[in-house]
Formats: sequence, C-alpha cells, structure tokens
Amino acid sequence: MDNKNVYLGIGSRQKDVWVKIDKRNKEITMSVEKAGSGYARAMVDTTENWNLKPTFIPAKGLFIIYADHGSIIREGETIKVPGIKVGDGMAYLVDLPFIGEDWYGVLQDHIQNTDIHVSQEEKAFWNAKLNCEYQDETLQLNRK
Repeated sequence: MDNKNVYLGIGSRQKDVWVKIDKRNKEITMSVEKAGSGYARAMVDTTENWNLKPTFIPAKGLFIIYADHGSIIREGETIKVPGIKVGDGMAYLVDLPFIGEDWYGVLQDHIQNTDIHVSQEEKAFWNAKLNCEYQDETLQLNRK
C-alpha cells in the first residue's frame, strides 16, 4: 500500500508527515520526516475484535485504539469516542489501562461525595422555604 503525504501544522511551521495504513493488520504508522524524531505506530479495531485477542502483548509505545470504546450525545447525535491504550511490551492488552482511566475513580469519588454536594432533600427544603407570585402588579411572598 502506498504511503500518503499529509501536512501537520505546528504553530506557523508545517512538517512533512507520511502515513502508512495497513488495512490487513489495521495498523497506522506515522513518521515526522523533517523532525527526524522517529515514528509512532497505532493499531485500530473494535472492542469486540480486541477482546478476541486475550494473549496479545502490544509492543512498547504501540498505541492501541478501541474505535468504539464509548459514546457521547451531542446535539441529539450519538458520537463514538475512542479509547486508547499504550503498549509497554510486557503486559497483555486486556491488562493495560486506558489513557485517562486513572481519573475515572477520582471523578466517581467526587460525584458520590455527599459532604461537598447538596442532597435532593436539601434542595427540596430550600426550594420550599419561600414562594413568590406576581399577579396584577402585586408581588406576593408566602410560605406554603
């Protein structure tokens, strides 16, 4: 398969980048030609297909992309969000964490922390303290 040249804009400079896509192995190889910094490799597949490879050990630095890892809804449309793992050359793919997974526990702990958040009971209490109505150019404040 032929390499394709693309241009990667960094600030006001552009660097010549070649991209090689091997559809058979679902592997993408990128090289920054002018920077001479080597190359990065990535393999892309679905969660279902990655799960069929329980003994796969990704090479060190290999990006493993789960194309359908998650989804978000934006303006009524469901958009797939990829998940990314980085091989260390020693661990099975299934044992590697997703990038950002370390924050998941922190966020869940924060969400569940009732000491720093207002409970539904507190909201109901505060919302029921005072009612106001505006009718016939009269503002009425009352408790119900």
